[in-house]
Amino acid sequence: MAATVVFAMALQKGSPTTVSAVMFTTNTVAPSLVGLLVLGDRIRPGFAVAGGIGFVMAVVGAIALAHYASMSPPPGPTERRANRPLTARA
Repeated sequence: MAATVVFAMALQKGSPTTVSAVMFTTNTVAPSLVGLLVLGDRIRPGFAVAGGIGFVMAVVGAIALAHYASMSPPPGPTERRANRPLTARA
């Protein structure tokens, strides 16, 4: 319940892409660390390199998505016109 409230609050303050990317990264890193450090999970023999590469790619992809989503493109011609204040014509 608390996670849903925090997610909704984050969506009100940030862009959906950035919030989702942070959530994806958290949902990947936290359970992996808990499994490996607390629950005694192990990586299948012979798959450590593939697992590590996949994990790093997932996290880097989510971080890149969050970074590039926060960069807004310059306004186009129609957006500039829409943001211009209205002037009275005589």
